[in-house]
Amino acid sequence: MPQSEHVGPTALDAERSKLLADYDTAVKQGADDPIKTAHGVSCEAHFRTFLEQFLPKKYGVTKGYIITPNLDYAGPLEEWDVIIYDSQESPVLFVRRTKEESLSAGERGIPVEFVRGVIEVKATFNKAMATQVTRKLLKLRSFQATKPPYPGARPSSLPSEFRAAAVFFETKVSDAKEYADALGALAPFWQKDPFMQFIGALIIRGQRHPNWSASTSYMMSGMEDISGVVNDGCDVSAAFPSFVEDTFTHVVSGDFGPNEFWRFMIDLVHSLNGHDHEYCLPTTLTGGYGARKDGYRCSHLFAS
Repeated sequence: MPQSEHVGPTALDAERSKLLADYDTAVKQGADDPIKTAHGVSCEAHFRTFLEQFLPKKYGVTKGYIITPNLDYAGPLEEWDVIIYDSQESPVLFVRRTKEESLSAGERGIPVEFVRGVIEVKATFNKAMATQVTRKLLKLRSFQATKPPYPGARPSSLPSEFRAAAVFFETKVSDAKEYADALGALAPFWQKDPFMQFIGALIIRGQRHPNWSASTSYMMSGMEDISGVVNDGCDVSAAFPSFVEDTFTHVVSGDFGPNEFWRFMIDLVHSLNGHDHEYCLPTTLTGGYGARKDGYRCSHLFAS
């Protein structure tokens, strides 16, 4: 009997399902807590564990701190949910762990020049959580180079290959407008120079699509209203002026689909390797950038 599908999709989806099962267990275990934060900490830990087995071995994964030798840096010692770093070249400056944590756990201090990615992880996708993620990740601008280093200077800023991203385990919004407002909370990534390489957000589970994932991107154009040029049902934020003069930008959510989780994760690897621009072409309808080669394939999150 011929196979009805090629080998792989079911096994791959099992990894996504395991992430969500661990998250759901943490939510239930913390249901009686007066302040419900345990499931948020748990989803960070589970996602780091998943990344450790998923990413090429040249990348290390840790929670912790970015350390810069720049004496002009006046920012706080910020803790990041997920730091992806060059494990073959980077030293680990220090490790902070409790007596109860294993040797593989703990928060590590990574020199800024070896950091390849930072991911902020939240349990739920809504406007409040998206705003928190945006404010936190934009602090990474403090680690970006403001001018070229003089010849022979040691690196003191994030490398050009650096990428930032966000991961939300599930949506928690009441209707499509709230979802669009949550998308709009990501707008500051494209409103201010210097541009930070934010590759988008992954939403692992949708309310109306529990078996599917979605990811976000952006679309630049000269039009404030793009409803006539995007696919029917595409979820977009309100327009906002970007750092490109005379250009409007919308944060766009592609459809919740069975392949979107792995599409985002594979794109993350390409991005960390510095190859993401090979997979991004100008959009034919708007003349902007940010669309995939296959365009946006969008669907409604909520019933009309």
